[in-house]
This record gives sequence, structure tokens and C-alpha cells, in this order.
Amino acid sequence: MHRLSLLLVALALAACGDDAAEPALEPPPAPTSPTSSRQTALDVAETSPRLSTFASLVDVAGLRETLADTAQVFTVFAPANAAFADVDLDALRADPEALRARLLAHVLANRTFSGDVFGEITIETVAGSDLTLNATDAGVALRDTRGTAATITEADLDGDNGVVHIIDTLLSGPTGS
Repeated sequence: MHRLSLLLVALALAACGDDAAEPALEPPPAPTSPTSSRQTALDVAETSPRLSTFASLVDVAGLRETLADTAQVFTVFAPANAAFADVDLDALRADPEALRARLLAHVLANRTFSGDVFGEITIETVAGSDLTLNATDAGVALRDTRGTAATITEADLDGDNGVVHIIDTLLSGPTGS
């Protein structure tokens, strides 16, 4: 018992030692988020291997600056590469203005996550055409004004200026091109 008391006294005295000899602990610096980690909706599309065709058509249509603009927010329903399997890509590329209108028919001027869709809603696209979103048991389905239907196969890919949803079909667009 006597040894235990001596040990406790020794520990107590050691704990009361000279604090000046110990270096002061400073809190770690606050984490910073590097600018390079920021991604726009366009960056999200360009980094997805499933959207390489869509991303290349964005450039042809002259939409790079629009979709990279962080002063705006977007919802992009980007068709997966497989959605272009039966499409004449050369014909799409031959008319950049028609392609621009068709791609903008896949874009909303807001940030809409899949969980934001309840029931059936119709929203105007950036191209000025209507797009109907319908929440189903399987996810969210889309239908454009020409009756073309698509399903979201991968939802809520979030970027700084919007959200990207991968869909299984290329929508018709306002001109039916």
C-alpha cells in the first residue's frame, strides 16, 4: 500500500511539473477545399465514361460555356452512350443549331434531384419545350412533348452548378430532330 501511495504522489508531482518546457499544442488548421475539386454539371458528364457521346455533342452544339457557368444551376438529363446506338451521329453533328436545341431539351434551369419528384410534374426545359417527370416505383420516368419516353438509370450526380441524371433514351427535342 505504501508503494502505491508513493507512486501516486510521484505521478501527481510529475503532472504538476513545469508547463513552460512543454510545447503548446495548437489546433490543426481548418480543412480547405481546393478549387480543383470543384465540378460543374459539365465536368460530371465529362468524367462519366457512360456519357462520352453526350459530352462530345455538347462541344459540337456550342454548349460548353453554358453548362460550365457556375452563375446558373441546371438539371441535365444526359443520355447514356447506348441511347445513341440507333442515332445518326453525323446527321446530329451536321446541324449544330438543331443539335443545340435538342440537347437543351434535356436541361432544366433548376436543380432537381430524383427525390424531389412526387407524382407527375411538367417542367419547361431550357429549350422551351415541356418535359414531364413521373415518379414510379422503379424510379423517375420522363416524357417529352413528342411522346419520347426515357428512364433515369443513374440519378443525382451532383455538381457545383447542377445535377446530372443519366437516362436511357435520347429525347426528341422541340423540333423533333
